[in-house]
Amino acid sequence: MRSPGAAFSRQRPVAALMYKTSLFAGCLFLLSLLLAGCNLTLSGPSPCQAFVTPNAAMEPTFYAGETVVIDTQAYASSTPRRGQEVVVSEPSNRGQEEILRIIGLPGETVRLTETQTFINGSLLSEPFVLHRGTQQPMQVTLGANEYFVMGDNRPQSVDSRSFGPVPLKDIVAEVGTDECPED
Repeated sequence: MRSPGAAFSRQRPVAALMYKTSLFAGCLFLLSLLLAGCNLTLSGPSPCQAFVTPNAAMEPTFYAGETVVIDTQAYASSTPRRGQEVVVSEPSNRGQEEILRIIGLPGETVRLTETQTFINGSLLSEPFVLHRGTQQPMQVTLGANEYFVMGDNRPQSVDSRSFGPVPLKDIVAEVGTDECPED
């Protein structure tokens, strides 16, 4: 008859092997995280950053206080497209950055009536605007590298209607790009 301790002594090498295997797997996992971090560090600062929406200008798309991911290098090799949400360095208040939407592109004529937006004479479809309110009618033809930007919540937005067209150099980031997913 075997003693109870004999069975335990035979199982002990298996338990030790399982422990060593788990420890090895954990070390590999930590090493992969460390290497991934080094890769990000060696390739320079990430263009992807968190940005807190400063006001209600883009509601209901983005709410005041909501954190979004932005890509600060999005326009290093391309230009903004109509409809994109961008972070703008507000010309009338240097240092203040806010999220607005690209409405007009360089060379286009933007005409605003009290409640509608026209680009080169054609009505612009803006399904993202739920709070339109009324606006001062105006018309502006954009120069080279100038963009017309507005918030989705028109009554709460300080945008190109008040500070004029924004030069490309004042568009500092794109919101939620493929390079910087929002999740």
